[in-house]
Amino acid sequence: MHDLGWLGLEQGAPGRWAFELTPGLSRLDWKFYGGTGVAVATAAAEAETGRRCVWMTVQYVATCATGDRVDLDVDVLAGGRRTSQVRVTARHGARTIFVALGATAAEAPPTLEWQAGPMPEVASPAECPPWAPWAVLAKLGIPGGKVPDGAGGDAPDHRPGWLGIVDARTAGPSGAMWMRMCDQPLTRAALGFLADVVPSGVLRAAGRAGGGTSLDNTVRFGAEPDGEWLLVDMDPHLASGGYVSGAARLWSASGRLLGVASQTAAAVLMD
Repeated sequence: MHDLGWLGLEQGAPGRWAFELTPGLSRLDWKFYGGTGVAVATAAAEAETGRRCVWMTVQYVATCATGDRVDLDVDVLAGGRRTSQVRVTARHGARTIFVALGATAAEAPPTLEWQAGPMPEVASPAECPPWAPWAVLAKLGIPGGKVPDGAGGDAPDHRPGWLGIVDARTAGPSGAMWMRMCDQPLTRAALGFLADVVPSGVLRAAGRAGGGTSLDNTVRFGAEPDGEWLLVDMDPHLASGGYVSGAARLWSASGRLLGVASQTAAAVLMD
């Protein structure tokens, strides 16, 4: 399975998985990246049940640092004829990093395929400029994306953290972004990983620069991912009391709605 490789997931016993938090799975400050939580929970649930993920929601409890080992307990709470209800608990040592709940489903002949509205009209990825949170990088003392000494190794192209394995491009003034994984195809786990940019989209809509520390991530999956590019179409909701919330529609380049993501985060302002 593609996802087990790029996430470094290894199974020890039934229901027991583990991975190392590599630079590419880390935030720009070399801590646990929220998109990694959605990705590993989705991949582990699919591998454990042998079924495709329908939805996954993750609540973040604590963090850990690049190089740390993270252990996963994958519990199938109910395994029905078509649907499995799954809980994934991630720990570093005795500390709980996140708890996820989701469902996987057996493949079935399509009885209804429908999506609300078309994909927005934006320029192609080739016509869009690269995106990087330059204000965040500058705040961290990483002008231009140079990886600092002692951060656990250089990311590809000297881009820190998860930016080292992702190609992201600004798709217009609405805040939409084209995104793809650098070395692997789109999967449901990759959708969750790439969709963890909603807080920055909310702040851009509010006229500010920055990002957020995730409290939760949820992805509801639709059509089977296809192609290499994903359009993350932002739907910013609100900023209040130091927190931001919003959502995003996840489109394939062919115009298929692959999923809907939502997120709440503690705002981190960089201006």
